[in-house]
Amino acid sequence: MGIHKRRRKRDGKLRYGVTIDRDGHQVWVGTFETLAEARRAQRAAQDERDEPRPQPPALALTCDAWVDEWLEDVRRQRKPSTYRTHRDAVRKFRGDFRGKALHALTREEARRWAQRNAWQVSAVVACLNAAVEAEHIDRNPMRGMSHRGPGRRHIPPPSVEEIEALAAAAQEVDDAYGSMMRADSLPRLHRSTGGRGVRPGVAERRPASPAGADRQDALRGRAATA
Repeated sequence: MGIHKRRRKRDGKLRYGVTIDRDGHQVWVGTFETLAEARRAQRAAQDERDEPRPQPPALALTCDAWVDEWLEDVRRQRKPSTYRTHRDAVRKFRGDFRGKALHALTREEARRWAQRNAWQVSAVVACLNAAVEAEHIDRNPMRGMSHRGPGRRHIPPPSVEEIEALAAAAQEVDDAYGSMMRADSLPRLHRSTGGRGVRPGVAERRPASPAGADRQDALRGRAATA
């Protein structure tokens, strides 16, 4: 490494060749007319050599890759049935945004997708919340887009007559449930829940409404006179 004097053959003029050491090898920099030029070239080459080399950028985490990672956590930590439910719910999101960088998913893209896939939004919101928790993204682009439906609370429970008709029809069904659902079993279940259309275990924990209590009294009276 250094500056080497070189004399040009055709006219005998002195020139200066410059080399530097790079990774244990001599690297030729060039030939210069004056010593000052050679020294400047040597310093520039050494500075360039000593600068930190830029590392190749890490591959951005994609939406589908994160979904796979999140599902693996769900599989390890939750019940198999929960895992299957989440897997099915995020399958379309994974396919629609395959290859797209997770951090590049915009609020508008998330909104449009949520409008077309309402029933899957809740699971995707949970998936993206986990990405925020893992510090892959700063904010969940689908936050606030999961809205629960009205459920069945607005649907009135079946009447006694409907329950009796269902129980009677069950006797005619030739399967495992038909033999279990005798004509008196469903009406008894209806009476045990106070006509509220809920499971007996839930009914024990939930106080009956005044309307439900009135219906229950009516049913008891009807049973006593039967």
